[in-house]
Amino acid sequence: MKKAAVAAFALLAVLLASVLMPCALTAQDSSSPILGASSSANSGSDSHDLAKGKGGVEGKVMMRNSPVEDYTITFEEVEFNEENEMSLTGLKYTKEITSTSGEYAVQLSPGQYSAKAISTSKEVVTYPTTIKITEGQWNSGIDFQFVNSYSFHGNVSYSGMKLSGVNVSLTPIGENTKNVTQTDSDGHYQFNGLTGGVYELLFQKDGFADERQIIDIIVQPYFNTSMMRTGLPGINGFILEYDFQHSMMVVGLVGMIVMIAISLAVRYYLTRNPNMILNDDVKEKSEE
Repeated sequence: MKKAAVAAFALLAVLLASVLMPCALTAQDSSSPILGASSSANSGSDSHDLAKGKGGVEGKVMMRNSPVEDYTITFEEVEFNEENEMSLTGLKYTKEITSTSGEYAVQLSPGQYSAKAISTSKEVVTYPTTIKITEGQWNSGIDFQFVNSYSFHGNVSYSGMKLSGVNVSLTPIGENTKNVTQTDSDGHYQFNGLTGGVYELLFQKDGFADERQIIDIIVQPYFNTSMMRTGLPGINGFILEYDFQHSMMVVGLVGMIVMIAISLAVRYYLTRNPNMILNDDVKEKSEE
């Protein structure tokens, strides 16, 4: 009798478990997502947690179809007047990005922004349109593509001295786009963010002869040169290839040489004609 009661109780427990277990699993499925699965509320770019009163921008930065790991992303707020002319408001957001995938995501206050990415070699890529930031929404796919970025540099001198203020221009062969800079106090110049290829390099400074050079910046990423004088700035032909300081030195040196030559000539003449000195001595004594 007891065995029959235990068996009946066990059978009842099994029946209750088979009825209640599916209900529990269904309730669990509806209340929390399974690990590794994504619900509709957590999918897409809008799933990022945005701070109150903020909107978002996300994208990636590439160079030659490869991710850029280190760069700076900058957003500047802009506004438009009645003539649809754009101006900066002064609000600026800058962030340094380090990402092996080249991706970025930033949050901004609502408004209209211009955007640009800056590489470590100082190449700048500006997004072609302004970006509207709306509270609670993300702007996806704001991507930047750096061109093949190269640097080119060198030094300019004159008679072994560093030459500052030289206008240096670098123009791609067959194009009208000109990159211009000046040498600093150390005679150094540098260009960044260049595309690879052949360029015409031109050095210009008042009082100096222009110098041109054809350079393949991939093969030769630097070029040093020494410029030649054509005269004083604005006074060509004073003393060819000499500045004012050296010109005066030349004049002084020539004057000294002339004085020495005259002195030697007088000495030689007196040596050959000693009576002139004796006659002068006799004349002085007779006058006394």
